[in-house]
Amino acid sequence: MFSKKFFYIILGILFVGSLGMSLYYYRQYKALYQTSPQSAQDEAKKLVAEVGRLIILPADEQPTVATVDDPEQLKDQLFFANAKKGDKVLIYTNAKKAILYNPTEGKIVEVAPVSIGQPPSQGSGSPRSSSGEAGEQAAKADTAQSSSTASSTPKKK
Repeated sequence: MFSKKFFYIILGILFVGSLGMSLYYYRQYKALYQTSPQSAQDEAKKLVAEVGRLIILPADEQPTVATVDDPEQLKDQLFFANAKKGDKVLIYTNAKKAILYNPTEGKIVEVAPVSIGQPPSQGSGSPRSSSGEAGEQAAKADTAQSSSTASSTPKKK
């Protein structure tokens, strides 16, 4: 009788222990493979702080951050001529500036002006205004639909 009771206690302890270990490792697995928007924002802030030690950055906006995954596809673009896998691109749409940063070496590889949006309209001859809420929405839509291109001619404000 004593040995049967002892056997069930040991079996219960093993069951609870294995259940606890399973829960612990499941949570570790979820935390490892789950990318939350908060962690992406924290990574972007850390990246901005690193690049901010090397160059003066626009203070009034947060950049769009991208990672170079395949530099061979980008070699035909002058901005990405010296890019390596894992390099970060910070795009400041309001300041019209793009920065290519190598986090492993801690160096800025390239800085270039960018022009995001449609070319000026040919009908009215007046420059397209990007101020106000409609301009911001158009810039966001253009960013989502097309890639950034370097502009060699400055635009009038």
